[in-house]
Amino acid sequence: FHTIGAEPPTRFEDASFDAVYAYSVFSHLPEPLHLAWLAELRRITRPGGVVVLTVPGRRVVEEIVTERALAGTRTAARLRPLVATLESAGFAFVPYEKLTLTHGENTSFFEAWDLDRYGDAFILEPYVRRRWSEFFEVVAHLEAPEEWQDYVVLRRRP
Repeated sequence: FHTIGAEPPTRFEDASFDAVYAYSVFSHLPEPLHLAWLAELRRITRPGGVVVLTVPGRRVVEEIVTERALAGTRTAARLRPLVATLESAGFAFVPYEKLTLTHGENTSFFEAWDLDRYGDAFILEPYVRRRWSEFFEVVAHLEAPEEWQDYVVLRRRP
């Protein structure tokens, strides 16, 4: 394992990986940063390589907006006015701006975060197929197979 920075590029050489998996990473990135990471993943993945990413899609939006999810009312209240934009654009981002930490051991870790650039991102399938296909072939979009985030399977074109 290697630690990488919050922004690309990484130190990996071009076409270094046959497969890349990122769980709940794109769930927290604003659009410009997640698009930069897609370009970087394309660069470091070999042609024909597979990239699997998870994203909060319709299931997560529904759970948060109806307050059935544990995300809390703060996120729900900030997401509700964005639902129409999310439906038309396919992407919405709610920056954290402030975190309330319940475990003291996390404080030093989270103090370094840029909370304007980290938050909750919501990404719908039409957006994935339209924008992410600029970087990869979209092989599959699996809606909430584990009852939460969607899984997106991508393949790097030659």
